[in-house]
Amino acid sequence: ARPEQVVLSRLKLVTCFGAIGLAFLFIEMAFIQRFILFLHHPLYAAVAVLSAFLVFAGLGSLLANRLVHKGQSFAGMVFAVIGIGLVALIHFAVLETLFELLADRTLVVKLVMAIMLIAPLAFCMGLPLPLALARVAASQPAFVPWAWAINGCASMLGATLATVVAIQFGFTVVILAAVGFYGIAATAFRRFPG
Repeated sequence: ARPEQVVLSRLKLVTCFGAIGLAFLFIEMAFIQRFILFLHHPLYAAVAVLSAFLVFAGLGSLLANRLVHKGQSFAGMVFAVIGIGLVALIHFAVLETLFELLADRTLVVKLVMAIMLIAPLAFCMGLPLPLALARVAASQPAFVPWAWAINGCASMLGATLATVVAIQFGFTVVILAAVGFYGIAATAFRRFPG
């Protein structure tokens, strides 16, 4: 490959996996903060949100594996980004009202509701990373460790950056930024070879 092609491939790699790492942590951190008031304790919020994200993102990853085998990776990426955007919009519209309606319910009911609210979003968020990793593994396997490293670094940065952005601009901006990051990741993904 020509040097400029190698540079472009690396730039797309950093863009895609960096954006996915930032987006995932932005949404996770925003939801932990939003559910603290609903569940009345930071520990309950962290456990409920992280558990739901891990379980349902894992289920999304299973679907990603099937999409890869069917040659529908990009369609899966588009589905994920649109799904994340739509679910985020629904949350903006109904979350505060739901929190008010369920304010006097027991902790168990609130935990179940929190998991149900997070499940569709987490499922969609489980798709982009395995889809992108499969594409890189098929076309440029030497870049797979770099993809993991970029995603991990972006995730660490995202945890801190999400808090700063939330304090400065609010949780709505954090979630909108995350949806934008997923859109950037999908655009970079589309230009991957293979």
